[in-house]
Amino acid sequence: MDIRVPPDDPHLLCPHILDAAGCVIIVSEVGTGVIVSMNRVAERVTGHSRQDMLGQPVWEMTMPPVDRATAAAAYAIPGAAGVPLAYEGDVVTRSGRVRRVFWSNAFISDDAGVRTHMVSTGVDVSGGRDAVGVFSLLMRSATTTAFIGTDMDARVTYFSLGAEQMFGRTAHQMLGRPLPDDFFDPDALRARAAALGVPPVVGRLLTLIEGPPGEAGSTASQHDWPMVRSDGTRLIASIEVSPVTDANGTQVGFLGMVRDVTHERGTDARLASAVSREEEAVRRVRELEGAKSDFIATVSHELRTPITSIAGYTELLAEGVGGTLSPRQKELVDAVRRNGKRLIALADDLQTLSGFDSNGSTLAWDDVDLCDVVSSAWKTLDPLVAKRRLDLTFAAPDRPVVVRGDRAQLARVVFNLVSNAIKFTEDGGVIRCELGVDSGEAVLEVRDNGIGIPRGEQGKLFTRFFRSTSARKGAMQGTGLGLAIVASVLQEHGGTISVVSDHRCGARFVVRLPLAATSRRPRVDAA
Repeated sequence: MDIRVPPDDPHLLCPHILDAAGCVIIVSEVGTGVIVSMNRVAERVTGHSRQDMLGQPVWEMTMPPVDRATAAAAYAIPGAAGVPLAYEGDVVTRSGRVRRVFWSNAFISDDAGVRTHMVSTGVDVSGGRDAVGVFSLLMRSATTTAFIGTDMDARVTYFSLGAEQMFGRTAHQMLGRPLPDDFFDPDALRARAAALGVPPVVGRLLTLIEGPPGEAGSTASQHDWPMVRSDGTRLIASIEVSPVTDANGTQVGFLGMVRDVTHERGTDARLASAVSREEEAVRRVRELEGAKSDFIATVSHELRTPITSIAGYTELLAEGVGGTLSPRQKELVDAVRRNGKRLIALADDLQTLSGFDSNGSTLAWDDVDLCDVVSSAWKTLDPLVAKRRLDLTFAAPDRPVVVRGDRAQLARVVFNLVSNAIKFTEDGGVIRCELGVDSGEAVLEVRDNGIGIPRGEQGKLFTRFFRSTSARKGAMQGTGLGLAIVASVLQEHGGTISVVSDHRCGARFVVRLPLAATSRRPRVDAA
């Protein structure tokens, strides 16, 4: 603030007038910093008499030795423009005691508008430091966050320790000077200025952050800015700017809280890039899965028609429609017929899996008694065990075990599990298929003492076309689709399947399906 005083009106410099004030007042010359007047409170706070202080540079009498050179340089700037209008600093008393004083500076100008004197008003906050100076203490101790205060002309009034460490500039270099444009990346500065329609000058941008100076209802504004340290290195800073008001509510400046978020934003960018790559990979995998399902559906459909025709003609040949077959011819036709049936079964399996993949399978939902399904499976499997020496038994409760599902697909689950057990169990082996109820679920267990499945391979057991090393070494026929179909059918029905096995130790498969509501009536046991 500047006060216009005629040169022949010295009343504001009169000690008697200054003594009426309850705070420290020191009047010094602009340019030299020489003290020309002071009040009794200044004597009491500094411990120096008027006689000691008058005629001495203000920094010699009120500042610690470490600050004196910087203060002298600030006073030497024309109009003492380097001296901040408000700041909190240490005062070293005559006895060597350090007191904390909050200073507010105003200038006296002559008729020509030239600054002649500076009036420094100070409030001793040493005694109430815990209450009054706590905010300043916190800001000075914050080394990971920078606090920068400016007046309405963007001159720096506060530069915290965190700001010094973040930007590589000292408070002595910054206080009282305009906030430099080279703090900011020039491209970002120009872009922001263009958006606001003003010249790319930090001071002008700062006054527009919250609208017109002193506008009521101003709040903090936060942006990410590319900024530049004193050594030229760049950082990304998250800057939150708040208006600073005086006791009357008039805006007198700005306070910026600056956090270095370079690492965070870099991490965010890397994470976003990784997520983007992952999403792209997932999308491509889904496209490949879709293409694979479409290919399998097409192939299975196109294969089934000619294979069915081949199987039909072999049936006719076997029945002698084309003439009587010799024993050797009949043997060859039977081989073609058997392999034709295998190919038809393969095409059916592929079409079933393709339907599950594309959500194109149509299940005939109904209440299904699994006791009937297991009983039917016994009859269906008779041809597979007719020439085998196996101990094969089925066990089911004497009451219905009802689940909600597709009868044909559930029958396929039982058939695939039991036929696998038959295939992988040597003659003289034991196979058990048992159905029961446990905790509101139907439980189907199929176990054998066959060649088993190595533990290291069981994680792939329900994937398509997987065949264990035990099966491959034994040259056993199969496509590796049976268990994949079982898993898909059970997933559609809300069921689960688990396996316990090891090489040459047999296998135990356990299927669990939720019971239908009709089969969940409480059981009543006879007394």
